[in-house]
Amino acid sequence: MITFKSIASSSDGNAYTISDGNSTLLLEAGIPIARINKALDFRLSGMVDACLCTHIHADHSQAIPALLKAGIPCHMSIGTAEKLGVLLHRKCHTIKAERQVDIGGWIVLPFAGVHDPEIDCLGFLLVSKATGERCLFATDTAYIPHRFKGLNVVAVECNYDLETLQRNVEKHDLTWAQYRRIVATHFGLHNVCEFLKANDLSAVREIFLLHLSDGNSSEELIIKTVQALTGIPTFACQK
Repeated sequence: MITFKSIASSSDGNAYTISDGNSTLLLEAGIPIARINKALDFRLSGMVDACLCTHIHADHSQAIPALLKAGIPCHMSIGTAEKLGVLLHRKCHTIKAERQVDIGGWIVLPFAGVHDPEIDCLGFLLVSKATGERCLFATDTAYIPHRFKGLNVVAVECNYDLETLQRNVEKHDLTWAQYRRIVATHFGLHNVCEFLKANDLSAVREIFLLHLSDGNSSEELIIKTVQALTGIPTFACQK
């Protein structure tokens, strides 16, 4: 059975693992490598087959150079590799949206996210070769236009809820420009719910919500809403 675990999940840094008992992938590297290694009981090199990085922003990529130096293969878009200055590293592997690849014990289908128009951002459909189970992983995207079947684990961003976001504008904690940027570049509760309603959740046993904003989201509201909609155990990943 595949297991998804969160090491860190916030605008300060993101890192997660997905494992099927035979092969483990690190998803994102947005915290120091020492913290990642500690979370893995100092077994990083022996445990993790590879790291997948969605995009260039530091809260998702800061440990990539250190991981490469430690000999961990890292997979990312060409644009991300170029901007990180690691494109020519022998352990750096470039991947493209809609181009399926084998990574460790997993079949990985990257797909394009909808984030900052000036950068590449990817999400991943991860299929275990050992169990055939499927995990969807997506963060830092305003929406996901694709539809998926046979998912077992869903791990998606839920950065904000509109009620809290609008309240922050009214209190002048956010400007309207900031409001519009957040809505245009991040997955909010309304769009998450619309995405979940549009997909086959019949085999999903867990939903993990990633990258909740400290100031722009109500964790209680988000969990309650998603769980009521789906009837599936739902968890908010902590910082």
